[in-house]
Amino acid sequence: MAIPLRKGRLFDTFDGRDRGPRVAIINETVAKRYFPGSDPLNRQVKMPMAGDLTIVGVVGDVKHDGLQLAAKPEVFVPYYQLALSEMQLVIESDDDAVVVASGVKRAIGRLDPTLPIAKVSRIEDLVSASIAQPRFTMALLIGLACCAALLAAVGVYGVVTYTVTRRTPEIGLRMALGAGAHDAFRLVVGDAARVVLVGVVLGLAGAAALGRAFDRLLFGVPPFDAVTFTASGIALMIVGLVAASVPAARAARIDPAGTLRS
Repeated sequence: MAIPLRKGRLFDTFDGRDRGPRVAIINETVAKRYFPGSDPLNRQVKMPMAGDLTIVGVVGDVKHDGLQLAAKPEVFVPYYQLALSEMQLVIESDDDAVVVASGVKRAIGRLDPTLPIAKVSRIEDLVSASIAQPRFTMALLIGLACCAALLAAVGVYGVVTYTVTRRTPEIGLRMALGAGAHDAFRLVVGDAARVVLVGVVLGLAGAAALGRAFDRLLFGVPPFDAVTFTASGIALMIVGLVAASVPAARAARIDPAGTLRS
């Protein structure tokens, strides 16, 4: 399962046998909660049905109930110390899952033909199913965000185009008095950039205020991730500037003489 060993050792073939030591392995949550500031190795823990156990190792936490939930305290014991009526097998293999499952079923059938096999699943499928609802919600939000970005680009394009139309005499006069095409382009894009920058700042402030509402949809990413906020701001600025560049290029092609005549 690739659960990392943080301290101590794992189980060996003697643990839990008739004359072997009665041992346990705890996860990091148990170590932090019940042994704060001390070494839990060789300490005693009392478990229902398992009795007094000696802690021989500490392993990393596992999120059994979902990636969005915190790990729970867990104590692992050898099967020989606490035999249960239900068992789950985890098998690592490079072969196809269907081939492995059929081989396992045949092997279990040879041991005991009456043992029922309830379900066979891949770890990837279990993880995918556990995040299906958050993934769908996030995909929907991403789609809405793309629509919002498109509407923002259309809005910027429309406003800048209208502004260029209204300022055509002014731009023509500037070019007649010596301003170049690049000056007209920079003038229009600069004015649009200031408006877009104000919108981006207000948008990021609103995103920061609403960030906690999406906390359950995020896995391993804080609600106020600086990289995400920076990338979003830059992306929106690029969208706005690209939308403004089209009418700005049109403004750069204004004929000063024709503008002054009209």
